[in-house]
Amino acid sequence: MLTQEDEPCRISQRFYNLPENIAEDTCVLDLEGELDLYSSRKIQEFFDSIIQKGYQKICVDLSKVRYIDSSGLGIFLRNHTYLAKSGGYIRLIAPSKEVNVILELTKLHKLLLKFDSVEKAIKRVVF
Repeated sequence: MLTQEDEPCRISQRFYNLPENIAEDTCVLDLEGELDLYSSRKIQEFFDSIIQKGYQKICVDLSKVRYIDSSGLGIFLRNHTYLAKSGGYIRLIAPSKEVNVILELTKLHKLLLKFDSVEKAIKRVVF
């Protein structure tokens, strides 16, 4: 299991409870804690390693994230923009109430699509 366990935010790649039809270039990441200036560098390094391994479609479970600031949002935007150039994306799964408020206030929910489950996120086709 790939894991980044530095506090205040932990990130890991999920290898269990994945949909049967998940593509090889798709992965699911679980985040927990606070995604802020102090943890954003380590989180970006984790994203870099995932992308370097060939993952182009990344679903990020945010159900256990208590707090996110602009540096955390920047990670999602930067990686989504980079991946979109080659047909990839970042999709957000079940953002916590606290994160959802920030996404709505910043209008980023229009760019970073949110889903209730991984299954719904990987089935979604954007035309």
